[in-house]
Amino acid sequence: MRLLDRIRGDKGDGPGVQGALGYFHLGDWWLTSFTEEERDYIDDKHRPMGGLHDRPLTQGSGANSGTAAGLLVSLSTWFMGPGDRHLAIRMIEKADSLTGNNVLDHYFVYSQMIKAYYADRETQPGALDAAVAACERQIAIAPQAFAAFMSEYHMPAAEVPLPGGYQQLAIIREKQGNFAEALRLCREAESQGYGDWTGGWSKRIARLERRLSKTA
Repeated sequence: MRLLDRIRGDKGDGPGVQGALGYFHLGDWWLTSFTEEERDYIDDKHRPMGGLHDRPLTQGSGANSGTAAGLLVSLSTWFMGPGDRHLAIRMIEKADSLTGNNVLDHYFVYSQMIKAYYADRETQPGALDAAVAACERQIAIAPQAFAAFMSEYHMPAAEVPLPGGYQQLAIIREKQGNFAEALRLCREAESQGYGDWTGGWSKRIARLERRLSKTA
C-alpha cells in the first residue's frame, strides 16, 4: 500500500483503515463484510455530533474510549430503518462476537438485537425466533447487568434501565396466548428491582392474571 493511502486511511487492507474502526482493529471486518457501495453509504450517513472528520469511522485518529462492541452497537442505531436494517444486523452480530466478559456490552448488544430482529419478524424468516433468543440471552444476564449499572455508572436502582428482553418477550408470549409465561416474566422482572416505565409491573401483572383466569 502507498504511504499516502495509509496516512489518509483510504480503502485498502485492514490496517489501512483509520478512524474509529481502525482504532478498534476492525478494518479487515469492515472491508470484507460490506461492499464498497455499502461502505460509502455507511460512512456518509454516520455523522455523529462533534466529529472532527466527515468520516470519523475511517478517518482521523479514531476513538479513545469505549469498546469495539460499543462502537458497533452505537453505529447500528443509524441504520435501523427498513431499508438499512440488514446493515445494522451485520454490525450487531459482529458486536456480539466482541463482547467478551463485559456484561454491559452484552446487555446493549442484546437490546439492539431485540429491536432489529423483532422489527423484521413479519418479513424475514427466523427473525422472530432470533428476537426471542436475544430476549432470553438478555434476561439471563439481567441480575449481573443490574449490579453493573449501579457500580459502573453509580445509578440508583430506580434509574437502572429496564432490560427490553423482559418486556418484549412478555409481549410476544401474551400475543401467542401464553399468559402464564408472560405473567412469570413480569413477576421475575419486578422481583429483580427493574422498573417499568410504561405504567408499572403491577398493572401488567393484574391484566395478565385476569386474562389467565378467563382461560382457566
